[in-house]
Amino acid sequence: MSYGVFHHTGKMSQCIDEMIRVTKKGGKGLIFLIGMGGIRWNAIEICRRILQYTDRNYIYNYFDNKIFSGKYYYLFLDHVLVKVNENKSRKEIMKLLGKKKIKDYKIWQFGSDREDINRLKFSKLNTKDKFDTYGEGEMKIIFTK
Repeated sequence: MSYGVFHHTGKMSQCIDEMIRVTKKGGKGLIFLIGMGGIRWNAIEICRRILQYTDRNYIYNYFDNKIFSGKYYYLFLDHVLVKVNENKSRKEIMKLLGKKKIKDYKIWQFGSDREDINRLKFSKLNTKDKFDTYGEGEMKIIFTK
């Protein structure tokens, strides 16, 4: 299982290769990745580049002294305070799995209530606005080797 790691390595394809290699034949794997598109990811990428040389303690202290609780700003800072965010579309992930000869997989539609994909489900925005804001959301892929 990899929950939110591979997209921060800069070597997503190699990580998936290794996960497949160590999974027993008939075994299952779960991969959680960030999706593609939307204003959110563009804003995060801009913030990531602007804040890359800012002291991390300063950033955390700034958020701690605001109205946000840790569980909410973590969702933002988790992607802002990393060196790499490798976003892939669902189509790219399905193509990548096909190249690795993984045919038995499913991309889950929804997860916990803190994930962007669930915010899309319950949002009052129309469908186009949802994609423009969150893009594809988050992807959880379960596969069988």
